[in-house]
Amino acid sequence: LWLDEAGGYVTAIDRCARHGLVWFTKPDRIASWHVARPLMHAIKGASLRTSWTPIHAASVAREAGAILIVGQSGAGKTSIAMTCASQGWDYLGDDAVIVRADPPRVASLYSSARLREDTFQRYPEIMSACLGVSDDAGELKAEVDMALLRPPAAEGGIRANVVPQPTGWAEFRLAPMGRAATLRKLMEATRQSMLGDEAAVFSKLAALVSQVPCYALTASGDASLLSNGLARLIEA
Repeated sequence: LWLDEAGGYVTAIDRCARHGLVWFTKPDRIASWHVARPLMHAIKGASLRTSWTPIHAASVAREAGAILIVGQSGAGKTSIAMTCASQGWDYLGDDAVIVRADPPRVASLYSSARLREDTFQRYPEIMSACLGVSDDAGELKAEVDMALLRPPAAEGGIRANVVPQPTGWAEFRLAPMGRAATLRKLMEATRQSMLGDEAAVFSKLAALVSQVPCYALTASGDASLLSNGLARLIEA
């Protein structure tokens, strides 16, 4: 897989030998998101013949039950994950996780999180684990190591898929969402940042969505209200 990002780089995987390489042609141009999510395309290539697949999504967990938060960049995944983490939830990821369908489970890939500048003041405890601020994408992002705050959870059973709605955090509401619409959102988000093998990924995600309740989520600026609302999905 060749991508033009960071001056151009190639990911090559031998799926039979389970070996691979990632070659950056201009190492001095490696961007912060490559450092925060290393070897993402290599992980996808190596996982093709397994029951797991990495996806572009966020996830938080408590009491071994996890919520999968689905949406493209800017949908609010990081804000929801950070709000839950600030309320004592286990952090699994704010942008990339790996999932399987049978049984429905989500596992953490990275302990990193990336916060937009307009959320720095909202999460002072989380910002205490900030390793620096990057601006190579034209937008300031705090690069946070969530493992400095508490040991990250390894994985959890997925109890619900939630899809944030663009409402400006004015209220909290959960409404059942069709599985086809949820699957479309999952594929759109994953296609946005993890290219290739779409048929295999679709098959795995379709199996996952068929087994897990799906909801449209109208988020809220009230941290405890959001946390308690999502906790009810795990307890159900």
